[in-house]
Amino acid sequence: MKLLIGLLCLIHITLGSAAAASEVVGFVKTAAGTTSVTREGVVLPITMGDKLFQKDTLETGNDGSLAIILRDDTTMSLGPDSRIVIESFIFAPKKGRFSNITKMTKGIVAYISGKTVSLAPGKTLFKTPMGMIGIRGTRFLVKIK
Repeated sequence: MKLLIGLLCLIHITLGSAAAASEVVGFVKTAAGTTSVTREGVVLPITMGDKLFQKDTLETGNDGSLAIILRDDTTMSLGPDSRIVIESFIFAPKKGRFSNITKMTKGIVAYISGKTVSLAPGKTLFKTPMGMIGIRGTRFLVKIK
């Protein structure tokens, strides 16, 4: 009996992790030129309306641009030759769980913060190769050469 209960708990934990990993965190508002998403090691073209998930790496080519909206209404616009990773995104106000961590490695990004910054100050971060920005509700532009 203990073995059966342990096995059921393991199945529940495994399925819960898979569901959290596949939860939609946002969508692509616009895409132009060369754009792609790398998801679980697979590079795919990305187009308007595509769903976004945690750990997605979004990239634009020399002629590309991309605008995304996350579930908390955070908006990011990527210019040519840019790359970001949605490292962590949790927006569960009823459960009191929040996280919005984005990593940028190159290019230019315009950022408008969403609801997470007002509901959970300190849970929104924007990482760059030179440092990290703790967001408290703002708009900004980052350029990395």
